[in-house]
Amino acid sequence: MQLARCLRDIPDVPEAFAAYERLRRPRVEAIAARAARTNSTKRGIGPVTRLLMPLVMKTFGKRAFTRDQNYRVDWDAQVSR
Repeated sequence: MQLARCLRDIPDVPEAFAAYERLRRPRVEAIAARAARTNSTKRGIGPVTRLLMPLVMKTFGKRAFTRDQNYRVDWDAQVSR
C-alpha cells in the first residue's frame, strides 16, 4: 500500500522509491529490533526449555505474530517528497 501511494503521488520513480523507504524504514527497523531481541533471549537456553519451546511458540506465537494487525495505511493521504 505504501509503495502504491508513493508511485501514485510522486511521478518520478526514483523519488517515489526514496519516499517509500523513508516511510517504511522506522517500522521495518522496529520489527527487526524486536526479532533480534527475541532471538537473543533464546541463546543459552537449557534442555528443558528447548523441549518446551515448541509448545510455548504454538501457544504464544499467534499473539506475537498478530501484534501488527492494527497497522493501517491511510490510502487517501497524500505522500510528500
